Amino acid sequence: MYHICNKNAKLGKRVVHPYLICYNTAMANETENNRSRRSDSTDFLHDSPHAVKKEPSHSTVHKAAGSSSVSSTSHSSSSKAASVKPSSSGTSKTVRKKASSVHASSTTGAKHHLTKRQKEQRRKLTIAVLFLAFSLLLAVSAIIFVTVNSKNGNSCSEHSIFASPSPSPEPTPEAITDASVIWEKVTVNGVSLNGKTVAQARELVKQQLENQIANVNLTVAYNQYSMVLTSEKLGMSYDEDALEDILVQAARASGKADYSVSLNHSEDLLRESLAELNDQIPNHATNAVAEIRWKTNKVDDTNYLQPVFKYTDGVNGMAVDTDEVIRLVENALTEGRFDAQIQPNVIISEPAVTTAILKKRTTLLSSFTTTYRFRGTSGMDEASKLNCESRDINISKAVDLMKVIQLAPGKTFSYNKATGSRTEKNGWALANAIYQGSHRPEPGGGVCQLSTTMYNALLMANIKISARRNHSIPVDYVDDGWDATVDDGHIDFKFTNNTNDTLYVFCYITKNKSSSRKKDIHVEVYGTAFPDGTVYKKRSELVEILPFKEETIKDKTMYVSDAPIVEREGRDGSTVNTFIDKYVNGSFVKTVYSATTTYEPISKQTRIGTKADPTAAPVY
Repeated sequence: MYHICNKNAKLGKRVVHPYLICYNTAMANETENNRSRRSDSTDFLHDSPHAVKKEPSHSTVHKAAGSSSVSSTSHSSSSKAASVKPSSSGTSKTVRKKASSVHASSTTGAKHHLTKRQKEQRRKLTIAVLFLAFSLLLAVSAIIFVTVNSKNGNSCSEHSIFASPSPSPEPTPEAITDASVIWEKVTVNGVSLNGKTVAQARELVKQQLENQIANVNLTVAYNQYSMVLTSEKLGMSYDEDALEDILVQAARASGKADYSVSLNHSEDLLRESLAELNDQIPNHATNAVAEIRWKTNKVDDTNYLQPVFKYTDGVNGMAVDTDEVIRLVENALTEGRFDAQIQPNVIISEPAVTTAILKKRTTLLSSFTTTYRFRGTSGMDEASKLNCESRDINISKAVDLMKVIQLAPGKTFSYNKATGSRTEKNGWALANAIYQGSHRPEPGGGVCQLSTTMYNALLMANIKISARRNHSIPVDYVDDGWDATVDDGHIDFKFTNNTNDTLYVFCYITKNKSSSRKKDIHVEVYGTAFPDGTVYKKRSELVEILPFKEETIKDKTMYVSDAPIVEREGRDGSTVNTFIDKYVNGSFVKTVYSATTTYEPISKQTRIGTKADPTAAPVY
């Protein structure tokens, strides 16, 4: 065992401590032969004037001058302060010589031994440092874990590895059934339930609540005007779930307890009843009114009615203070005064619906106009003049049938349904109508111009088009792609009110300002105003031209030499895309509607003869 007395001591050298004298060994590498030459079995300390006797194979502790010296079984070195007996000079010389020899050999061995020992100490020190660092890391991690869980509202007892065992859950209360008995002195809405089962208590309380509801007769009176508010007018009821909860509490009650199930009423029904009372009181407020009136437009000898909105402002008046009455009614019901007399206050009331509100709901959203000839010119043949007059009859009749269209939200309008069956018996005149690329007389010919005018006006109001087809050939009263044809019992034009308020469509006819032989068809769409700055615009693009083909009709009755007869002129077809774009404050937002219209080309038909020309008679 080696005792290190001072951390500053150097291995292999003598170190003096105030209380201990430490000796470093010098005999580690001494061979067996060197030990045999030491006949006196005595080790001497290097550089010591005295010799100390060593007990063989044992460590001996010598005390000298009040201090202790420690000697090893291998060798020992003593302090100058050690006390020993002097020996004869001859012996001392011999011993010194031997000591010098021994010291030389032992110093080399000690250095080698101490180098291994340093490595061992460093290894242990490194392990100790690593263990300490790992322990600190674990401690820091534990602190962070606990801190984070504390911030999240979780206690260490729930999530920490150091948590104590969680307490066992509380026992579940005994379930309450209809057979459970209410033993304590308990009342619900004044009904004593002592000794009753839950089922019996339920029936008693329900009967009491129903009796209370049936006895509700609150009177609201102002001067000679009054109204009795019964349970039906108030929509009285009670919460059955709340009653069940109270019965469970009553069955578990541990002492005297009084419970109450509240009676409920409908505030909406109460307001409706008070509105009826207000209607009885004279000089009550009246709402603004929007009415459709008629303006007469005379064209030639015909008078046409034009629908217009006429607004009447609302008027202030006197009314029951509805909010105050509702508060008084609720107080009476809560206090159980089911036959109370309520004296309402009368206040100045304003119209609920003003002219400004009505105008916003009946704003002109869009309009569109087309023109048609109702009277022929001197250059026309009689058939063409008659066709103009017949078209005028049909268009005027259709406009009159649809001069005001009032459509509720979500409803769909059908053009064919509005006109009914278009037959001569029903007053429709024969006029040219487009059929398979050409014209032919039909009852109601010309009514497609009104459906086309509607189509354009509705598109610019962003109204949903539910059914629309184009003519087989373009028409002359709108640009290509913007027409909408109809055919009795076959092709219909429909639109749907996709707004949240009533939609109004007005149709009427006026005199054309540029020609006395023409009339204008107007379609106006009214409804809830668009957001400020919002408009819808039309846009179209020609996709392609479809060239017509030529067809030859061979006629066996015509001679080959007869001049060809053009039965039908050819007409090029086309494909057109049409769009409705939304703009806000002049900036494009998006396209809300698009359609592709194709007009098929009409082939040119020419009739030629195939019959051989007659042979001329010979001339003699």
